[in-house]
Amino acid sequence: MRLTHLSITNFKNYARLELDLPAGTTIVHGDNAQGKTSFLEAIFYLATTRALGSQTDAQLINWVAQQSGLPYARLWAQAQPAASGATDRAPKQLEIIWSQDPSPGGASADGAARLQKSLKLNGVRKRALDWVGQLAVVLFVPADLELVTGPPSQRRHYLDHLISQIDVKYLEALHIYTRVLLQRNQHLKRLQERGGPAESLHLWDDQLVTHGTYLVLRRQAVMTQLDELAQRVHPQLTGGRERLRLLYRPNLNVGQPVDYQLPLTLGADFSATYHQPQLDGGEVAAHFYARLRDGEPRERAQGITLAGPHRDDLRFLVDGVDMNIYGSRGQQRSTALALKLAEMELMHAQTGEHPILLLDDVLSELDAERRRYLVGRIDAHEQTLLTTTDLTQYACQFTRPVCVMRVREGIMRRDEAREREIVRDLTSSPLSPDQVGGEGLG
Repeated sequence: MRLTHLSITNFKNYARLELDLPAGTTIVHGDNAQGKTSFLEAIFYLATTRALGSQTDAQLINWVAQQSGLPYARLWAQAQPAASGATDRAPKQLEIIWSQDPSPGGASADGAARLQKSLKLNGVRKRALDWVGQLAVVLFVPADLELVTGPPSQRRHYLDHLISQIDVKYLEALHIYTRVLLQRNQHLKRLQERGGPAESLHLWDDQLVTHGTYLVLRRQAVMTQLDELAQRVHPQLTGGRERLRLLYRPNLNVGQPVDYQLPLTLGADFSATYHQPQLDGGEVAAHFYARLRDGEPRERAQGITLAGPHRDDLRFLVDGVDMNIYGSRGQQRSTALALKLAEMELMHAQTGEHPILLLDDVLSELDAERRRYLVGRIDAHEQTLLTTTDLTQYACQFTRPVCVMRVREGIMRRDEAREREIVRDLTSSPLSPDQVGGEGLG
């Protein structure tokens, strides 16, 4: 799917925005704090029903609407099948509305209005579980470097978000697993404080294992696919001098690859060393049950569940070197970019549709050659929406018409004069597809 129209009311920087969106590339430029990121956040929320980072829904409401005492916000979009996508898809209208809770208890402890949220697809109310996947997006922001350098929770969150967009069963299993895990942890806290029979804890184990096993199997399968795709992309970012491998590290210690600590010889073939075998559902479940039983004394002492996919991790290896720990800044940035481009290809392969690509000021983080490679990928994409503070980074980079918008204080206008500066004159110095890929990237 691609967006053809976006309507924003009282969302972050925007009091009101009505915008038709073309296919191809749209560049939104402007100074900081004018609404560039908020524009991408609105589209990301429409696709995922969640805010970026740790923001709450209340923090998304435009401050003028908040001060009015009647907080209200609305996102609405028209989407249609991409020209190269599946032919059996119908146009969609997606709407999310936040409004003040009208119930007698519709206020929080500090007196602030409590919000209620409604989701409508083609005018029909939907649950959040039925919403995700209606509009596929891939978001790339400078902070995505933390996928490589940050804590395991960020990598799990990333993987959960990706798989949920292509597998509704995974989203449902994740929802149930999270709820059961919370209940089991609450019971462990009670056992820690008051004591009680161990058998009472086992009431939660069957659901935890059933849904946790599905999470593990799907994570392993998707990481295997991402690994294959990233291995094709990464050489284009490094001039073929380095090799990237993505590994899934399940907390249950089942199907683990050979451990690694020291880098291998540069250019060595380490495919066999880091081959991750296909996991078996029965084996995963058996390991999970065993870990829960063996860890029960420690869990009761600490009041928390210590085994399961909520403690999984992902590893990124470049020529055998763990990027989570030892990689240079340039290597970590190339790894994050390769991961996102692999994600884009995976979603296309799984859904038959090219996802909408959202890029928030990412070119400023890249050197000239990586920038040229990324623009080459964007240029041919079905729909890309990107932001920048510096349009000169894109001068004469694109080969197809580009829509340029300027945003200032939440007001967005077409900037046709700048559009002519962005597109390369192919009659003067055409580049072949091989040249777009770039060489000699360090």
